[in-house]
Amino acid sequence: MTVYPHYKEVLLKVAYGALKDSSGPVQEDIVLREAAQKLNVQGNLEGEQELLSAWQDIFQKGELAWGYNLENQSRPFFHRPR
Repeated sequence: MTVYPHYKEVLLKVAYGALKDSSGPVQEDIVLREAAQKLNVQGNLEGEQELLSAWQDIFQKGELAWGYNLENQSRPFFHRPR
């Protein structure tokens, strides 16, 4: 399965926007649902799996990290590393 760079771009744009607009923790389901809608992959198993692969790649490359604080230290919460 190929992870399209465009998927990562959309995911990061949505995630960074959600983090900027929020005064508290952001959860991954919000980002994934909005990105899936923007990419029109809802209900398309291959497209949804590629979106999930792109999301995983973002964390593996350190563009986002899991957790918000020590009270919310893992999935589904995330933050942008400084």
